[in-house]
Formats: sequence, structure tokens, C-alpha cells
Amino acid sequence: MSRIHKYGKEPKPHRVQEYFWSKLQITGNITTISPAMWTLQHLTSLYLNDNCLSRIPAEISRLEHLMHLDLANNKILSLPAEIGELTRLRQLFLDNNQLRVLPYEIGKLCNLQYIGLQGNPLNFEIQAVYSESNGTRKLLSYMLNNLAGNITTISPAMWTLQHLTSLYLNDNCLSRIPAEISRLEHLMHLDLANNKILSLPAEIGELTRLRQLFLDNNQLRVLPYEIGKLCNLQYIGLQGNPLNFEIQAVYSESNGTRKLLSYMLNNLAGQLD
Repeated sequence: MSRIHKYGKEPKPHRVQEYFWSKLQITGNITTISPAMWTLQHLTSLYLNDNCLSRIPAEISRLEHLMHLDLANNKILSLPAEIGELTRLRQLFLDNNQLRVLPYEIGKLCNLQYIGLQGNPLNFEIQAVYSESNGTRKLLSYMLNNLAGNITTISPAMWTLQHLTSLYLNDNCLSRIPAEISRLEHLMHLDLANNKILSLPAEIGELTRLRQLFLDNNQLRVLPYEIGKLCNLQYIGLQGNPLNFEIQAVYSESNGTRKLLSYMLNNLAGQLD
């Protein structure tokens, strides 16, 4: 069955009508993609498999409604970072190309259910993660964790990744953490070190599975008492923050993480009374 679909009949001359395809397949020996492709923003499925493409332009991000993208069996050497903007993607076929690395932005594809990577000379790290059970999900987590740099805000798409157990947002330029972080209820490891964070939301106390929380080298003066609710926390890193005297004194004691949690929880209870 052909994967090319067209809808509607040829309009009569005296009527103006528009007809759109939701799916498009172009197969042959094409080596470049026509710029006209990026005007087809209604597409939900695009099949460019079995061609001779060596690169995918950044403009692919304009096809924001894509849910299925097949680029298998080409000669693609690299993917643009902009592919991470296709957040509606559910299936991405990249099999049998010449990919050695992937852009970390692939981790932003929060609705992706399957990625095909067989037949590519991928580096060891990506290959190892992808070959694990539930490889697509683990690869997305790995790529997202490595997507660090100079980000100043966290994309709302992040809060849909509720399967995450580890999240590394260290070494960026974040000044605030949204309350929505509480949605990542399976987090066990959260690294926010080396940012410019001024305060934490009370909702961080809902991450009760957290075992490690790194907040070193930020601009925190106080902490929300709700941190005391993190009953599974084994370690909290707070070095390099201008914390107030009370928090600093408790944290600097022997077994500082446990004592800090008790201190915060006691103060939270007192606040509620």
C-alpha cells in the first residue's frame, strides 16, 4: 500500500478550494530537499527514505505537526539541532545512514515512542544506551541530560518527561526553577549545580524519590522548608552558595544532609501550626 495520500477532487474552475495531504512520500535518488517542502506545514507524516540525502536542513523544524518522519536508507552524515523542535514526533526512522553522533536536542522529542538507528556507525556511548531494553526512552533521557550549555529557561516540554529518573541541568545560566518540576515525580538524581539560581520552589518537596540533589555554586540564600519532605534524600550539595547563618550552621555539621532535612521539616511543621 502506498504511503502517499491525497484528499479531495480537482476543484471546479469557478470555485476556490484548498486541498491538503497529511502524508507525503518522495522516493528515488534525490540528493537535496526542495525549499518548497518547508511550506507544507500541515504534514503529519513525511517519508524521504530510500534516497541519496547526505544532510537534512535546519528548516525541517518548520514542519511542526510531523508525527512520523522516515529518513532511513540515505547517506545522512549529521542531523541539525533544530530536529529537536519537532516535539510532536512519535516515530523517527534513521536506519542505514552514516550517522556517528546525534544532536543532544533529540532529547527534547518528548512524544517520541520509537527511533530507528540500526545500520549507522554510531559512537560507543550512543550505541550502548540505545541497545539497552527500552532503548528509545533511555536514549532520550541520555541526550536530554547531556543537553547543557547556556540555557536560561527550561522548556515546558521538559515537564512531560515524567519517566525521568535522572536530570542534569548543571553548568547553565538558570536563575529560577519552575514549580512544574514537581511533575517529574520519578526523579532520583537532580543536578542543578553551577547555575545562577536565586530560589527554589516549595514544590521541590514533592520529589520524594530524590536521593541526590546538587545545588552547589548557585546564589541561594535560603531554602524552602519543604525540602524537609524529601524523605529519601541521601545527599544535598550546597557548597558555594551565600546561605544564611542558620542553614549554613546546620549543614556544616557531621551528617549535614540528615540534620538539614530534620531542621527544615521541623520548621515546616511549625509554619503549619
